[in-house]
Parts: sequence; C-alpha cells; structure tokens
Amino acid sequence: MANPPSPRPPPPQPFAPIRIDGADEDEALSSSAYLTHQELLTRRSRRFKQLAQIFRAHYWTLMEELKVKHKEYYWIYGKSPYKEDEKNKKRKRDFNDDKENFEWNAKSGINGGGGEVEADEREEEGVRKCSASGCKAKPMPLTSFCYTHILLDSKQKLYKGCAYVVK
Repeated sequence: MANPPSPRPPPPQPFAPIRIDGADEDEALSSSAYLTHQELLTRRSRRFKQLAQIFRAHYWTLMEELKVKHKEYYWIYGKSPYKEDEKNKKRKRDFNDDKENFEWNAKSGINGGGGEVEADEREEEGVRKCSASGCKAKPMPLTSFCYTHILLDSKQKLYKGCAYVVK
C-alpha cells in the first residue's frame, strides 16, 4: 500500500550573503580607472560561472520542491491536472459542436440534440469517490476504488482476497 506524503519541510531560513569568488582581486582593481581587456574578461568569466552555478543550484532546488508538491497533489486528487485540462478543452469543443448542431437542427425544424454524457464527465468536480455503491471513501491513486473495495476492480492485479478463516 502507498504511504501518505511526508510532512512539509520547515520554511527556508534566510540565507547568508553570497561571497563573490575573487572579491579580493576586485577590491584591488576597484581603485583603478581602467581595466585591461584580459582583466575584464577574466572578471566577467569568473562572475558568470559563479552566477551559473547559483542558478543551477536554485533550479534543482525548485525541481525538488515541485516534485514534492506534485506528489502531494497526486495523493489528494489521484489524477494529473494537465489531463483534466485536456478533457475540459475537449468538452468545450464538443459543447460548441453540439450547440451548432442544435441551432442548425432548430432552424431546420429537426428535433434532436447532443450526444450522451460519459461517466467520467458526470463525475463531480473536486475530490473523487470510490466506485463501490454507497462508499464515500477516497479511491486509491490511479484506481477508482478505495482500499476496502479494491478487490471489486476486475482490472487490478496487485491484490487478491485472503482465504484465511477468522475464528
């Protein structure tokens, strides 16, 4: 069975100021009116490399944070927000097509309407519920059944009923 996501880490503490590499050289050159081309390129290269290193570390820190947040989201909702977005776009497109068909049929004097609503589209927005009748528990991630009713899912292969007799 899957474990719930780990508790959130404490908020980050303020960082100490970043020490610029070669600051002692820069201080020695700060009083000069002009820099040679070589001094200028060396200074810029050194600072650029340090800045790239800082950005790379920051990027990977953000990626780790995103991974944790995605894990929490998936634990709560059990589905990807991007797939839901695609489904909503399809619904809007289908709705516009149905609306155009209805208007054309109304002009033509033909009765009729849109197509049937799929079971997924009838599912209420927000937190999903177990597909077992009368169960209001949250389903396991990537399934439509809760822990109690997972054996009702004919497609699942991870769990099997226990034959142990309780006395």
